Amino acid sequence: MHIERMHKSIKYIYLQGKNVQRLDKALGALMKLVTDRLFDRLIMLNKGKVSSKLTELRKRHRISLTLDEGSVSEVSSGICQIMSASVANNVYTVCENRGGCDCQLHCEECECCIHTYSCDCIHGSIRWNKCKHVHLVSRFLQQRKLTVHAFNPVTLSQEFNDQQLANLEHSKLANSAVIFHHLQSTENTTCQIQR
Repeated sequence: MHIERMHKSIKYIYLQGKNVQRLDKALGALMKLVTDRLFDRLIMLNKGKVSSKLTELRKRHRISLTLDEGSVSEVSSGICQIMSASVANNVYTVCENRGGCDCQLHCEECECCIHTYSCDCIHGSIRWNKCKHVHLVSRFLQQRKLTVHAFNPVTLSQEFNDQQLANLEHSKLANSAVIFHHLQSTENTTCQIQR
């Protein structure tokens, strides 16, 4: 289907419906087709048109917000299992894919692209879309990182007060050292005066 459409666009748009006998004119038309397609792709990327894949991605993220994070259990590093909310005794497995990806199709809320995780559900495996389970696991792992990297029970204001106390104690020690030194020097002078 796509090949026939491309053939018709080459014939009727780039060659004006004529049969071409010369190879250089046919190659010129093909080169013009390729450059036009590349520019069309750049325009689409910069224009910011929301593709159907991106709308599906956002829809799955909204659906994942209704799911409970308690249904996620981490089996091992990079592998999580999710109990199905709709089907009893059904478990979906989400695996983290190793390797970097520079694709432009990613969820802003989850901060990862569609290739970061893979799921064995229908939407994740057949359609190669970021399913609701992957969004849920991504949120679960982000939440876990936040709790691991959270501050100690000491709040920032207490840390600031502790720092102020340490500075105050240091300045008191410095002042007492100066006073002690001054007293020693005055003691020596008073002793010398009395003699």
